[in-house]
Amino acid sequence: MVDAIVSSVAQRLGNLLTEQVNFLRGVRDEVNSLKNKLEYMLCFLKDAEEKQDQDSRIRKWVSDIRDAAYEAEDIIDKFILKVEGGIPERTGFKACLRKYFCIYKQANKYGIGKEIQEWKNRLDEIDRNHEIFKIRNIEAAGEGSSGMNERFKQLRRTTPYEDDQHVVGFTKDVELLMSELLEETPDQRVISIVGMGGLGKTTMARKLYNSSSVGDKFECKGWVYVSKDYNIQNLLRRTIKSFKMPITKDELEMLEKMETEDLECHLHEFLKESRYLVVIDDVWDTDAWASLRRALPDNKKGSRVIITTRIKLVAESSGRRKYVHELPFLQPEES
Repeated sequence: MVDAIVSSVAQRLGNLLTEQVNFLRGVRDEVNSLKNKLEYMLCFLKDAEEKQDQDSRIRKWVSDIRDAAYEAEDIIDKFILKVEGGIPERTGFKACLRKYFCIYKQANKYGIGKEIQEWKNRLDEIDRNHEIFKIRNIEAAGEGSSGMNERFKQLRRTTPYEDDQHVVGFTKDVELLMSELLEETPDQRVISIVGMGGLGKTTMARKLYNSSSVGDKFECKGWVYVSKDYNIQNLLRRTIKSFKMPITKDELEMLEKMETEDLECHLHEFLKESRYLVVIDDVWDTDAWASLRRALPDNKKGSRVIITTRIKLVAESSGRRKYVHELPFLQPEES
């Protein structure tokens, strides 16, 4: 899943290069450098995701890349809103010149270049760790650049939550969760997958999310990653974006101006007429769930919420109509 998130950000950086940053001296080179760095790191992510269950350091490395990708999305959104959003629409040659200098001036005014440089420094530090942790390049030795480019194209075609892993040892768990997910009841139900880190909670949720049986049942689907350190407004914005992708510049601008209560109401209004499925991945406390819960309507259309968490209290506080599934440790013959 993380490789698809990083690939999506790399693609957005590429789009930014052709649509906006070609007007910005200096910043264009930085953005292009970041795009290339992300594409390079994609080559190591597959191996890292396969090893992360056995090594907490690698799990942290994967998490750092995911967080950096989300930071990059925030920088891109900020650029679109603060730079392009402040430029009046005009036509003609003089207007083009005016737009050129206006964008250049505003990019420096809002410190976009500085934010990009700080993000690049963080990415460089993350990149150095793949050698320390002995994470290998997934591309076969001697494979040419054409093969590498094909890998990037394949990743960019991937949906953010594509399932490409086999859920080892939990076949019965998946079947049980699937029956809960597809149960024909009109009330909203919350399904919590609880277990310690490395047991495969996210992989299992992704298996459910991407099932063809599930795809036919829900009109709209969303996925949001929470983590231990989160900002509730950013969490709500990312949840809204996951349902509404692709999202327009005007919508981004509107979301940036909203406070927590406004964001909750906006998401509630958007979902109230739909049968929806949302995965809320890696929830560490009840506050994050409480805010999202207010925003997710029980519209009597059979909507479902899947939560993954290490904290049983989070699962137990998920509401009256809930199903809590605790993952056992794998037996030796299953691992």
